[in-house]
Amino acid sequence: MLWLCWLALFLPLLADLAEDCHECGSVELLQKRARRQHVEQDDVAAQCSACCHGLKDYEVCGWCPESRSCVTITDDKSTCLVVTSENQCWGASFPASMSNYAGKIAQTFKARNKEAAVLKPLVTPYPTYAALDPPQTGIFDLASGVSLSSLQGNPAENVVIGAAADWGSGTGESMVVATLLSQEQPHLTIHLGDVYLVGDAEDYRHNVMGIDPPASRGQKGVQWPKGSHTTFLMPGNHEQIDGMNGLVEQGYSYSGQKANFGAWFSDHWRFIALDTGASCMPLGPAPNFARKLGIETSAPLTPEQVQ
Repeated sequence: MLWLCWLALFLPLLADLAEDCHECGSVELLQKRARRQHVEQDDVAAQCSACCHGLKDYEVCGWCPESRSCVTITDDKSTCLVVTSENQCWGASFPASMSNYAGKIAQTFKARNKEAAVLKPLVTPYPTYAALDPPQTGIFDLASGVSLSSLQGNPAENVVIGAAADWGSGTGESMVVATLLSQEQPHLTIHLGDVYLVGDAEDYRHNVMGIDPPASRGQKGVQWPKGSHTTFLMPGNHEQIDGMNGLVEQGYSYSGQKANFGAWFSDHWRFIALDTGASCMPLGPAPNFARKLGIETSAPLTPEQVQ
């Protein structure tokens, strides 16, 4: 009879377990998890706000999302979130704030492949529209994004252009900027350069294309907002560290562009995007033309752009 008692005790538990397992792959369970995560994020932001409440103009607060605690910010530049305004607590729940990213992830994960990136052969030949089959002018209609064969664009009314620079950091801050930009429903979006920290294919996958990096980084992939008809990624000095390989190999596949420069014309407006990152670093000898970091040139335009 004792085994019947044990059976009676465990049957409800088994039933609950079966129900939970049935839900494992269900939409309902995913929704529950999303709601729970949202509540946890709100809770972290609230704790940060309480911790950093009443900051004066000259004061800073150190909030650590991982330990959910306040620390004293000193000259050692803590990797915890540095809050200079209570409004910054919106970023407390993100897995990698900018200070954490630049201090921890940059030093641990990216510094070790910077030297390898510098030695990668420079993208050659420099991508141009004339080399396409069939050739293009590099001039596009501002209203539609369609390639133009002349210097005359079509009338463009209520066209929304979204642009941001130094955005591709893969942090919670960049995710918020991306969300705000998407809400404007832009027709054309232009990233003005600097996908941190090396500008290699990995940075583009995680910080532009939105692919999650390894879980050990404590990050989430962040996606650059696409325009309804045009998405354009420009290179900066960080992209040149990798010799433009990350931009051409990964960035182009995401944006659909064919070169690092271009122009968008309407009947009254001309927006011209020029690549000032291509020659921003002195180059070593052939065959790979290794970039010399820490030394900058006057960033002249390439002959292809001038032409």
